Amino acid sequence: GGMALEGFKVYIPTTGDANLTLTKNGLGISKATVSKLNCSAYVKILIDYQGRRMAIVETSEDDPAKTEFARDGKNAGLRWNSRDLIKTLCQMNKWTLDNGEKYTIPGEYSVEDSAMIFDFAQATCS
Repeated sequence: GGMALEGFKVYIPTTGDANLTLTKNGLGISKATVSKLNCSAYVKILIDYQGRRMAIVETSEDDPAKTEFARDGKNAGLRWNSRDLIKTLCQMNKWTLDNGEKYTIPGEYSVEDSAMIFDFAQATCS
């Protein structure tokens, strides 16, 4: 017989919105986003340039494409300061951040992929 919990995934109810905030100081990742990704120590970043989307996917330490994520598995928001990533996202969206713009990009969680998917077409600027 198979396991009774075959096919189940952990569901973590989160408070607050799972979103990204992009400013010239970096890409802010909300606490709810980190929580949805099980506070994974490592993730990989996938970008769909045509569709203007970015996915952050849980991964393991032995993935050569990994990026460090939740330190010590802490459930807290974090910020990526990669100039290269910021530039890439700005180019993809034809955005500028020079005048203090702040873009908020909502995320959708994909259970099948253990991924948060951010659609930049849904972004709001403030």
